[in-house]
Amino acid sequence: MLKHFWQGSYNNYGFEAYGQEHLIVLYILAILIMLMVFFRNKITPKADKLIKVISSSITIVCELLFHVWNYINDENFLGNLFYFDLCSITLILSVVFNSKNELNKTQKQHIFELIYFWSIGAIAALAFPALVYGANKFRFYHFFIIHSYIILTMCYGLIVERYKISFKSFLYALKTLIFVAVLVAFIDKVFDQNYMYLSHAPETASPLDDFGEGLEYYFNFGILTGGIFFLFYFPCGIVNFIKSKASPDIVESDVNLNA
Repeated sequence: MLKHFWQGSYNNYGFEAYGQEHLIVLYILAILIMLMVFFRNKITPKADKLIKVISSSITIVCELLFHVWNYINDENFLGNLFYFDLCSITLILSVVFNSKNELNKTQKQHIFELIYFWSIGAIAALAFPALVYGANKFRFYHFFIIHSYIILTMCYGLIVERYKISFKSFLYALKTLIFVAVLVAFIDKVFDQNYMYLSHAPETASPLDDFGEGLEYYFNFGILTGGIFFLFYFPCGIVNFIKSKASPDIVESDVNLNA
C-alpha cells in the first residue's frame, strides 16, 4: 500500500477538479482562515511561534520528500530542483517570513508585500490544479500542502499579524515580479522549461488556454497578472481612502487593512 502511495503512476487514479477530494481541501482551507479571523486577538506569542514552527516544518519536510519522489519516479527531477516557478519563489519567501525573527520590521513588510500579491499563483493553483494524482498518491498531498501553506501565510500576516498593504506595495510587488519574469523567461528559453508558465499554458485546463502564442501570450498574461494584482490591492485601497478621509493625519502607507 505504501509503495502504491509513493509511485508516480496515475493510471485509473486521476484527480478530478472540484471533485470530492478537491472540495474537501478547499473546505479545510476556508475553515482555517475563519479560525484565524475568530482567534486573531487571542493568539499569544508562544502560540504564534508554535503555529509557525509546526506549519513550516511540515511544509519543508513535504517539499524535501517531493524531490525524493521526483528522483525515484523520474518526474522532471532536475527541472523541479530549481525554484523558478512563482509558487516556488513565494514558498521560499513564506518560510523565511515565518522563520526569520531577526529580520527587521521593514524587511518583513517588504517580504509580506511580495507574498500578499504573489500568492495569486497559489490561489490559481488551487482553483485550477495542474494535477493528475488523486488522494491515494503522495503528490496530491504535497501539491495542496505547499500551496495552502502559501495562502495561509498570506492570510495570517494580513489577519493576525496585521501587516499593511498600500499602493506602494502594489507597485513594488508588480515591478519586482516583472524583473523576475524577465529572468525566468530567459531561463525557460535556454533550458526549454516552462517556469511560471511563461512559455505556454499548463497541460491541464486553465484560463491561460485562450491566450494565444508568442507575444500575444505574453501580452495577455501580463494584462491578467496586472489586473489581478490591482484587484488584490483594491479592497486595501478603499479602506485606505476611507480612513484618510476620516483622519487627514493618517497617510495611506501607515494604514492597516485590519485596524
